[in-house]
Amino acid sequence: WWWTFFQLGVLRHRRFWTFGFDLGLYDQAIWLLSRFETPFITLRSLDVWGHHGDVLFLLFVPFYWLGAGVKFLLAAQLVAQVAGAIGIYLLARDLLDGARWLGVALAVALLAHPSSQFLAWEYFHPETFAIGPIILAYWAWRAGHRKFFWVMTLLAISTKEDVALVFIVL
Repeated sequence: WWWTFFQLGVLRHRRFWTFGFDLGLYDQAIWLLSRFETPFITLRSLDVWGHHGDVLFLLFVPFYWLGAGVKFLLAAQLVAQVAGAIGIYLLARDLLDGARWLGVALAVALLAHPSSQFLAWEYFHPETFAIGPIILAYWAWRAGHRKFFWVMTLLAISTKEDVALVFIVL
């Protein structure tokens, strides 16, 4: 799943079919951060953090120092979505008395769902990175892995400020 959507995204971008307005905005912002410049969004005429608190971008800066760009953002977003499927598998395995195949089926259902594929195809949105950490945080809390829960919680909240509302409910 990851490889297929990564190849489709790269192919689409190489052939100038990128419709993802946000992909260009966030690529520019992270590139500016990596050059110690103000992450200014040219098309919106405002600071990238003047709209949302996407602190997650700071984690991408070292990769941009090494030459990362759009392909890296696409790959990382897909990793976050696959992490959600892993979380679903772990939850199902624990809640359904070790029914591993049912866990695999539910994880596949998450990735096969049109909304998951749309997010993979629509391109880059920071809140998409919250999918995996939210599900993994829920699993970690249920499984008693408190340190992992807090790491996933902080990672999820770093994607966008309103993701914190999910954890208030949890």
